[in-house]
Amino acid sequence: MHVVLVNRQTKEKRIIHNCESIALIDANNEPHAPQYQVPNARQQLSAQAFIINRVREQPETFGTAEWQLTKD
Repeated sequence: MHVVLVNRQTKEKRIIHNCESIALIDANNEPHAPQYQVPNARQQLSAQAFIINRVREQPETFGTAEWQLTKD
């Protein structure tokens, strides 16, 4: 799947292809099980970051205060 990151301040978009799964990191810095769909807005707001796992590449971590994750 592909996902689109939108910078909350600049509205810059970043498209990430070959996304395998997305894991959220909660306020206690605990990772949650990877999801195979874009987390909903409530899940993103309660998380402090998310990790995007990509096929054959290193995972990337993005802070939810700076980035919003969408499907389009």
